[in-house]
Amino acid sequence: MGFAMSVVQLLNTVQKYLNSNNIKTQFTNNRPAKGWFYAFLRRHEQLSQKRGEYLNRARGEVTEKAIRDWFTEIPELLGENAQYLNDSMRVFNMDESGFQLSPKPSLLIGERGKNTYKESAQSNKKSITTLFAVNGSGTFAPPLTIFKYVRLPNRIINTAPSGWSIGKSENGWITAECFFDEFCTKNGIILVALFPNATHILQPLDVTVFGPMKAKWKSLCRQWRIDHEGQEISNENVPEALNSFLIDSSMANNVKSSFKNTGIFPFDANSVDYTKIVQRLSESTVAPTPYLEENQSSVT
Repeated sequence: MGFAMSVVQLLNTVQKYLNSNNIKTQFTNNRPAKGWFYAFLRRHEQLSQKRGEYLNRARGEVTEKAIRDWFTEIPELLGENAQYLNDSMRVFNMDESGFQLSPKPSLLIGERGKNTYKESAQSNKKSITTLFAVNGSGTFAPPLTIFKYVRLPNRIINTAPSGWSIGKSENGWITAECFFDEFCTKNGIILVALFPNATHILQPLDVTVFGPMKAKWKSLCRQWRIDHEGQEISNENVPEALNSFLIDSSMANNVKSSFKNTGIFPFDANSVDYTKIVQRLSESTVAPTPYLEENQSSVT
């Protein structure tokens, strides 16, 4: 199947096929019902129902040909520096990610019949941004954590892990000044932009690193509250907590696998998972419908 379908789209497609081929069935109006759908899933064990994710229009327009062209053009643009694409220690992927100090609550255990509260909605919005850079061998460069301060408190500087970079900005986000001062101007780094709107396919940190890291972070924050009488993790503890994920023995192998599966190292267009590219629905196949159907209760 070249693209994902909702249950409604699948049943509509079957109905259209039957009608266009003059095939009469016992289905009402030639449209299968939920019983047929569940039997269909049993016959095709490789299929399962999953909750769809929204993909912006720009990402939806990425094509395999365009990505392959990018892999061809990058060595040409780098010229003599293209040799570094063959050195796992020289090929880095860099991206920032925000970590909420109070991640969204999970199911909680509380007294029956009474509301259970965990934290305020305002607290849940507070996050700390950290910039990560990792190479194809699985080695992280010292990360950079940005705090929303005019002047950095000594307690944050003094508690950061050895080699960990600490910065500040007016809004607590990575700014051009933070980025270029820390990583480019001082170190002579050659920046290569990934193909536009394809980081979900080509960026190692996005593909298989940040996801597990965020899951570990969420678990750590929950345990922190248990160990500290309900208090959220404080700013000065964020770098040390994140560092514990980076030094985990499984992280290096996870990173190397991600570089390989995105084709970044080894630099190979054939290693990319092109199944992540959204295939457009043909207008002649099904009528336009939302990607996630709001009213599916009758068939699911």
